[in-house]
Amino acid sequence: MGCTHSLPAGDEDATHNLMAGNNRGGERGRRPGAGRPLLPDRPVWTSDTPMTTEALEQQRAAFWDTAPSYEGQLEVWQALRHVCDPTVDVATAQVILDSAGVVLPSGRLADGAYDALGGRYVIPNYCLAAPTNVIETSTSTIAGAAIEVAATEVLRDASAMASADAAKGNVTEDAAAVSGDATADAKHGRPIKLTIRLSSNADVRLDINSEDRLFPQVTRALLAAHPPEIPPGSPANHSVRVRYVRLGRILQGEQQIGDLLKPAETTLLLQAMVTVMPTGA
Repeated sequence: MGCTHSLPAGDEDATHNLMAGNNRGGERGRRPGAGRPLLPDRPVWTSDTPMTTEALEQQRAAFWDTAPSYEGQLEVWQALRHVCDPTVDVATAQVILDSAGVVLPSGRLADGAYDALGGRYVIPNYCLAAPTNVIETSTSTIAGAAIEVAATEVLRDASAMASADAAKGNVTEDAAAVSGDATADAKHGRPIKLTIRLSSNADVRLDINSEDRLFPQVTRALLAAHPPEIPPGSPANHSVRVRYVRLGRILQGEQQIGDLLKPAETTLLLQAMVTVMPTGA
């Protein structure tokens, strides 16, 4: 398959050849069933000539920037780019794939992915893993991934979570109160019925305003309506990270709800990953 070939570093036509061949991304074909869950393994490969980490990141960026121009859906390519990011864990990657409707027949990204219409997407090895003969350079970075992920993190302190936990017996009223606070400052906009689907497949339904933002308004309402479980033995000081995903794209914390909707829409579905972690993690 196209995704198992090693591409020589510095080959300016490598990306074009991969995309323009018979196995180019977005190729229409038979969609292979419901697929399998994402597996964490990545291909082990060796470049024809050693490449630096800086050159590797430049080659990856060139592929992701040009891949949507050949064939396939932009949203799917964006989702696959997020999933291939080495800083994204498997659970988060699976949520992104599900949100974008991406199917993995074998569970391995190296074997290709399919969209809802049966379009096939082939990802080259260099986007999935560094070659065995990579040369580490101190100036290389991971394409800003750490910055992007950090920008989507929403943290709640332990005292606020303890209060929400203690109020489990009166969650409905608390959620309504917080939801009301979330929209109190919004003097314009329109009412929105928001459904947040958690990693557990549980749906949390909130009444918000189109001018509310994911943080703080939506996050406050979500945590009040569905307080996360604190694992036994967790340290007293902990935080809660919430990441929101829509159509395979991780949303920024300051994202306004109205920007995610068409003018006449009044309902919205988002996916969210809620993680409890020690403060400072």
